[in-house]
Amino acid sequence: MGTEAHDAVPRCRQIKDRRRRRACLRQARLHNGEHVSPPPPDRCATILQAAGCTQSYGAWNCLQPDSTGVNLTGADLSGCDLSGSGLPHSTLSRANLAGAALRGTNFFESSLDDADLTGADLSYARLYSSNLSNAKFANANLTDVSWDSAVCPDGERISADGTCCGRLIDTPSAGCPAP
Repeated sequence: MGTEAHDAVPRCRQIKDRRRRRACLRQARLHNGEHVSPPPPDRCATILQAAGCTQSYGAWNCLQPDSTGVNLTGADLSGCDLSGSGLPHSTLSRANLAGAALRGTNFFESSLDDADLTGADLSYARLYSSNLSNAKFANANLTDVSWDSAVCPDGERISADGTCCGRLIDTPSAGCPAP
């Protein structure tokens, strides 16, 4: 039985006397307000909590007590806001991070191979020693990303002060200097 079955608003609108109609509508709206469903759970929070991440001050911490990361292989985190979060030592292979807000996120020694980062904001992200093999960065914001010692999308490891700009396997991205 849907909410329409006991929604009194349509019945109230049929009352001819204006004062009685207004009183009826007021009561019907109050009654209907008691049947409001809670908002659906946040998809991103559900995925991260299930993996063992905790949230504090608006950022996610995915470093476990034993200093390991979390396994988010194949996770759909598209459009999620993970800005300022810590995902060190984590596995995000084949994860969908398209359009995600990853500003200042720490991916130290994480695996992002085959991840989709299309349109993501990675400005100021730390990708030290991360595996980015075959990751897609089309139209991503890569302003001031720290790439130190990462394995670039083309499969080559760079030096401690190197960059993966120029080694992306898809279209140029914002933040990389023009060749």
